[in-house]
Amino acid sequence: MPSDKDVKKAFKLEASKHYEKFYAVSVLKNEGFERKKCITCGTNFWTVSPEQQTCGDPACSGGFRFFEGTPAKKKMDYIELWKEFARFFSARGYTPIKRYPVVARWRDDTDFVQASIYDFQPYVVSGEVKPPANPLVVPQFCLRFNDIDNVGITGAHYTGFVMIGQHAFMPPEKWDQAKYFTDIHEWLTKGLGLPKKEITYHEDAWAGGGNFGPCMEFFSRGLELGNQVYMM
Repeated sequence: MPSDKDVKKAFKLEASKHYEKFYAVSVLKNEGFERKKCITCGTNFWTVSPEQQTCGDPACSGGFRFFEGTPAKKKMDYIELWKEFARFFSARGYTPIKRYPVVARWRDDTDFVQASIYDFQPYVVSGEVKPPANPLVVPQFCLRFNDIDNVGITGAHYTGFVMIGQHAFMPPEKWDQAKYFTDIHEWLTKGLGLPKKEITYHEDAWAGGGNFGPCMEFFSRGLELGNQVYMM
C-alpha cells in the first residue's frame, strides 16, 4: 500500500497538468494572481508580483522574513485574532463552535488532535454523524511532537498551537470551492490587512486520517499562514 507521501507526490504530478480541475483558479485569476513554477523546488505557485521567482517557502525564499516586520496592517493579540476571525466568518455564514478535547478519545488511530479536521474524522467526514454546524469555524488546540528538535531554534515550530479551522461538509452538488477560497482570501486581505503582493499560494496535496485531497497553502514572508484542503 503506498504511503501518504507517495500518494501526494503522484497526485501533485497529475494536478499540475489539470490544475483548473482541482484549485480555485477562477478566483485567483480574478484577483490578479499569476501561476508560476518555483525556480528552486519546482512547486507551482500563484503570485501578483511579476518579479517573484520562488514559491515563498522559507527554504526557497531566504528563511522566515516575517521577523523583519509584519506586512499585516491590522494588529491583534492571541485572543483578539480568534474573536475577529469568528466575527468575520460569521458574517459569511459560518458558525463558530467550541474546540474539541486535545485527547482524541473518539479515534483509535491517534492519541492527540494534531489538526482541526481530526475533530471530525472519521464519523463526520464519512457522513455517519452530522457536524455540530455547517459550515463552521473552530479554534482547535493541537499537539504535535515531530518538530521538537526545532522548538526554540527556528521561531516557527511548536509542540502545541491553536489551529483555527474553516470547515464545510457538503455533498458534491452543494460544494462551492470558489466561495470557500474567497472567504479565506478575504480574511487574509481584509481581516488581517495583508497586501496581495505579500501572499503566495501553493498548489499542493494533503493526506491524513484516511482522507486525501488537493490543497492550497498560503505563505507570507516565509511563514505558512494556513492550508485549505479540498476532499473531493
